[in-house]
Amino acid sequence: MDGNEVWIHYADAPGVTRFRLDNQKAAVEHFSQRDGLLANEVFMLGRDSAGSIWSGGAQGLTRIASGHDTRRYRHDDGLIWDDQSEGGFYAEQDGTILFGTSGGLARYDPHAEKAFAPPAFDVVITSAQLGGQERLGDGNPEGTHKENTLRAQFSVLSYRDPTALRCRSRLAGLESEFTETPAREVRYASLAPGSYTLEISCEAESGIKSLPASFSFRVLPAWWQTWWSRSLGVVFFAFMLYGMLRFRTYSLEKDRRRLEQAVAERSAELERLNQELREASLTDPLTGTRNRRFFQVTIEGDTRQAIRSYLTDKDGGRNRDLIFYIVDADLFKEVNDLYGHAAGDEMLGEMTRRIQSAIRMSDVLVRWGGEEFLVVSRYTERSEATTLASRILHMVGNEPFQLKHAGVSVRRTCSVGWAAFPWFCAVPDAIGYEAVVELADQALYAAKQLGRNRAVGMLPRDADLGDSTRKLSLDQVRATQVTTLGPGVAKAASARD
Repeated sequence: MDGNEVWIHYADAPGVTRFRLDNQKAAVEHFSQRDGLLANEVFMLGRDSAGSIWSGGAQGLTRIASGHDTRRYRHDDGLIWDDQSEGGFYAEQDGTILFGTSGGLARYDPHAEKAFAPPAFDVVITSAQLGGQERLGDGNPEGTHKENTLRAQFSVLSYRDPTALRCRSRLAGLESEFTETPAREVRYASLAPGSYTLEISCEAESGIKSLPASFSFRVLPAWWQTWWSRSLGVVFFAFMLYGMLRFRTYSLEKDRRRLEQAVAERSAELERLNQELREASLTDPLTGTRNRRFFQVTIEGDTRQAIRSYLTDKDGGRNRDLIFYIVDADLFKEVNDLYGHAAGDEMLGEMTRRIQSAIRMSDVLVRWGGEEFLVVSRYTERSEATTLASRILHMVGNEPFQLKHAGVSVRRTCSVGWAAFPWFCAVPDAIGYEAVVELADQALYAAKQLGRNRAVGMLPRDADLGDSTRKLSLDQVRATQVTTLGPGVAKAASARD
């Protein structure tokens, strides 16, 4: 062909290939029916004096000019026959070319072609329907969202073999490439809202192309496809999302509060049950009074308070003492023996109520064991200890006990032994509270020995120990007894006098 370029055709039908060296770099370009050849099957290949490439096959001739423009020649263009012979090509110096065909020898004269150039032609759109309605004559055709289909027909204004024309179409706004269409009609369905332009162009076998015909139109959006409806939709969705989040947060917060309330109620219930258990562990089940365990739990705090009061207020003060009263029912065993244990339990309950009514709110009543009770009188004066003892004797022995289980009325008295803590006011921690309780018990024994229905108190014989801080045992304590008579004894003594 020339020093830098070679054209190749193949035994099968893939078209032709140009191989070219440009500054020692190889460039390969392939041509097929899609690029303008009449057919991919090529029998003959040659170059004319003008540098154009001629390829021939069973469908006719194709000329590829230097600018890659193609023109096709068939029997209708004056070729003696379409079927070309293999190797049937000869280019003369004057520019004419001889082609060998199966129908004979054909001669091509480029000078004569210039004198008889084929005329140009136009493409005309004859119909354009939107949603089935003809809109070709409208100035600015618009279709609603229901008229979003396009059906267009077109015609080619050429009388020279119109069936050999190749037409292509493209709907700008939807497609970027042209598509070849064998029919004279195009259809598009379900077009989205927007602006479109239909473009149609055709090309003759000779390579002459028509000017494109066009039809512009617009598909209007539905109300829900407009920007304001979509903006409202976004706002509504945002509010819905916000509402859902708020509702979800409210539900979670409600569940959290309900759970917290349930936990609080359960905790309060557990605390109440624990308190009941603690109260049960500190309460005597028969009489409802406190028991020894309660005494052991609270007495340390009471004694420390009394000792601290004496140590910090050395100039003298009131209501700093603890008085321990041990109360025992007189001849209680006879009640159990004569009327039964149920009557004895009833008597203990009534006795508890009478003692409770005799003491103050700040005092503590403890069931000490059997028919014995311990009264811890707090924030009081030892000089007034006989007043409470006398009140207890009076409340217990003044009225008979109504025993409903036995159906009888029984008069019973009690004996009381008491002692004050701290034992020595000047040295409040010299004697422990255990020794003082033991002294109160000895005082109760003395009251029993003296004839019952009376109270005996124990007070230290030494008025003051000075600044001594030595610890004394119970055997080293010397006490003075203070006796208080019950109501029955007082009347007997008056009668004798």
